[in-house]
Amino acid sequence: KRDEWIKYLSLRDTLTALNNRNSFEKALQEMDTVKNLPLSVIFADINGLKMTNDIFGHNSGDRLLRKAAEILKESCREEDFIARVGGDEFVIIMPNTDAAGAEAVIKRIRRGFEHAQVEAIKCSTSIGFDTKTTPAQSIEITLSNAENAMYRDKTINRQSVSREIINTIIETLHTKKPDERDHSIAVSELCGLIGAALNLPKNEIAKLKRAGYLHDIGKIVIDDDILKKSPLTNEEEEKMRPHVVTGYRILNLFDDTLDLTEAVYAHHERWDGTGYPLGLRGEQIPLISRIIAIAECFDRWAKLDGYSDEAKKSAIKIIMLQSGHRFDPHIAEIVYNIVNEDIAQKGSKNGSEMALT
Repeated sequence: KRDEWIKYLSLRDTLTALNNRNSFEKALQEMDTVKNLPLSVIFADINGLKMTNDIFGHNSGDRLLRKAAEILKESCREEDFIARVGGDEFVIIMPNTDAAGAEAVIKRIRRGFEHAQVEAIKCSTSIGFDTKTTPAQSIEITLSNAENAMYRDKTINRQSVSREIINTIIETLHTKKPDERDHSIAVSELCGLIGAALNLPKNEIAKLKRAGYLHDIGKIVIDDDILKKSPLTNEEEEKMRPHVVTGYRILNLFDDTLDLTEAVYAHHERWDGTGYPLGLRGEQIPLISRIIAIAECFDRWAKLDGYSDEAKKSAIKIIMLQSGHRFDPHIAEIVYNIVNEDIAQKGSKNGSEMALT
């Protein structure tokens, strides 16, 4: 029995309880027979595993892999052979399955992933397949074709997958703390107004608004009891600080958000060099970070009294008092003008429906 158990373990992936690479290589040769034709092979790669491990920890990454394995098993027949052959790679061998049958299985797999989520990560997979239809065809080439098709799928859908992951993270944060949604929107819109006042190009204003919306995305890893508390103690403030590093790491993983990373990383720096994480001062701090710093403080202070005129005046007064210390003096002056013009022209509105839109 001990030998049988050792043999069993040698052929199993202990994390997912699926077959492992050794078992797969053996099965591929054993199933490559005429009676199994047409023989289809699906190659699947789980998206977002590296980010899940890096941001949420390997326990979460393991949960993602187990969830993926569960979806694959539910999507396949009992006679299909499923194996985890790499860190985030899975292969399915399907006897007596033509191309149409393989495509049907892939549809079931994609449906299974549609609503699957681990932590704040939307589960998804890149998939490719190929079918061996005659004895003369090489099963190794069939496998290679399936893998190449998977990589094509990954390349074609790279941007949409990235956007989906980013959107899921920020939506999860906003669900955990709904006023963060209002804050993200308000900061984004005020950043846009500041950018326009600075006569920045339209593409830079668009970038500035995106950075303003995503500036606190790193808070997704902050414990709920701290995230939802206000005000924070000094100890809790220290625990909150790593969110800028986490935000940088998340945005750095995707082509679409690479240009936002430095801005998000530095948005808690201060003009006088007393901020974090690097203690940058003055114009060492990226312009977008200096803008976000003022925009987010204005929003948090003004909404304390529901964005009344008095609340806005109080918030801008604090900003002007800290101009040259915490804030860039030039940007502080611009915000002062924007807010006063807003009060004069539009009057006050409540909550996140502030007139600064």
